Amino acid sequence: MCIGSGLYELAEQALPLQIHIPVTLYHSDKCNNDLKLKPEYAQLLQGFACGNTCLDAPYKMDDTITILIAAETWIRYGKAVYMQYVLTEFDFILPQSVTLQHLELVDRYAKDIHNNTDGYVMGFVACIFLNFYKLIAFSIVLTMFLPFFFNLVFSLFTFVGVLVLKYSFFAYGIDIYGSMH
Repeated sequence: MCIGSGLYELAEQALPLQIHIPVTLYHSDKCNNDLKLKPEYAQLLQGFACGNTCLDAPYKMDDTITILIAAETWIRYGKAVYMQYVLTEFDFILPQSVTLQHLELVDRYAKDIHNNTDGYVMGFVACIFLNFYKLIAFSIVLTMFLPFFFNLVFSLFTFVGVLVLKYSFFAYGIDIYGSMH
């Protein structure tokens, strides 16, 4: 009895009674903030979904790069300078049109996060956390592929270095195996 009452009181204190949904995450012109159609639209738009997704404007978080841009913008509370640098320095990886779209997104996120119209920041943070699963593949690549790649590069440099040393000694007539017997 006591544990049930205690858990109920804890949940009552920790969880809000009502969740406020930012205006940017629903069609505020046609719906109320409880995501129900306004009475004047109920007959006209039957089956209409009030909620916006994070794929829609103003967020447009549709791939891993946009999530990284959004996360850096939120952490810095300003322009995603690091992601902008990565996009400009490694612009040969993505098509130029996609790179330009992402660079425009860096500027737009930085501008919109400071304006914070209609609860933009709260919706922005919600979209970042709702789309964080898209970073799983990115983190797998970072933790699995990059160590393998760096190990391969290090092994190749070591192999080439040993070959260069061995044949440079050979070219000057130094017997590196003579002292081993």
